[in-house]
Amino acid sequence: MSISYYGLQALKLSAESVYSFDLDFHEEGFASPIMQNRLRTLGDIGTNAPENWEWGGNDTDRANIHLLLMLFAKDDANLKQLCETFEKDFVTYQLEQVHEFFTSKMPDAKEHFGFRDSIAQPEIEGYSKKNASENVIKAGEFILGYSNEYNILPESPYAPETEDKKNILPTIANKKGYKDIGKNGTYVVFRQLEQDVKGFWSFIKKATQEVNGYDLERLGAKIVGRWRSGAPITKCPIHDNPDLAQDNDFNYAETDTDGMKCPIGAHIRRSNPRDAFMKEAKKSILFARKHRLMRRGRSYGKLFVENFDLNEILTKPDDGVKRGLYFLAVNANLGRQFNFIQQAWINDGAFQGLSHEPDVLLGSQTEVAEGEKTYFSMPQMPIRQRIETPQAYIHVRGSMNFFLPSMRTLQWIANL
Repeated sequence: MSISYYGLQALKLSAESVYSFDLDFHEEGFASPIMQNRLRTLGDIGTNAPENWEWGGNDTDRANIHLLLMLFAKDDANLKQLCETFEKDFVTYQLEQVHEFFTSKMPDAKEHFGFRDSIAQPEIEGYSKKNASENVIKAGEFILGYSNEYNILPESPYAPETEDKKNILPTIANKKGYKDIGKNGTYVVFRQLEQDVKGFWSFIKKATQEVNGYDLERLGAKIVGRWRSGAPITKCPIHDNPDLAQDNDFNYAETDTDGMKCPIGAHIRRSNPRDAFMKEAKKSILFARKHRLMRRGRSYGKLFVENFDLNEILTKPDDGVKRGLYFLAVNANLGRQFNFIQQAWINDGAFQGLSHEPDVLLGSQTEVAEGEKTYFSMPQMPIRQRIETPQAYIHVRGSMNFFLPSMRTLQWIANL
């Protein structure tokens, strides 16, 4: 269970306690300059604007969202029973369900476009099953109360010790008179991302007619950075290799500096540039480590076609069914992690020297909404090839930040 900013207020925490939470967690009305700037930063304008959202898109609805409850079960029958149990609890504790989201299990861990998802996950130091590597990130990047990649403790919300009469919360070493609300907790970004499967692959089909040497599969892989199996194109740039479906052991600096294999603007390269963001690979790795997310995704809506067959996708009429991904990002610092990645790496059309080239999947809205043309380029000899990207095919349909408390903090909340 996670709590929204409005949920904290509903719990009647003191103003001092509420203010101690991450400033990017604080809520303002949509008309405020702060929220307008945040929307622009995240690319939530144009077709991604709140007026097009299915939930959380206006101040009234937003203020009524206090908790995010996630229920998991081994099958539909057990899930139904679990939901019924909580529905009874809602009545008992005078809670009201304002929105309900159902997820669907996707074959082969794929998302609706047909690409294998959730491969490049960071490993938490001290919990990793592998040897130390650049992908093992300090716990404080994801969990409050532990050292982060700067070797300092992340800022944690706190409460005056007078608000902890049962002495449940841990003390704070350098803040006498206050208790730590945040330790072993974290912040969660929850976004509903609607996917236009027919539109995306129709766009790819049209684009293959504008460039030489690319079929649907290869051009799609260039845009994402992986083949639909999950194999990274930096290791197999011409043909898919399903044996590498879960491979995450690769970099760019030595073998693909100029993006000849995996373009600079490919989704996976810009969401995690690894060792190729700076001239010095080691510095780049250290920099990228400070901007990682623990990501989780749950798909919703039925498949457009059952087997992800591209010919069938292209010939089948659009069915009008809403489908997409419920995206969850776990991070200890909203501004430096999720917001930074979305603004500086995903939305930025000038990422690493590009020009008007935001991420094709998630970043096309800002410039397009302002009347700019956007592109996707593929470096190659003797000259690069480039396609126009007139719109995005993933649209935000709801977004809100939550605080995920520790069990100890939940016990404290229960005794307020």
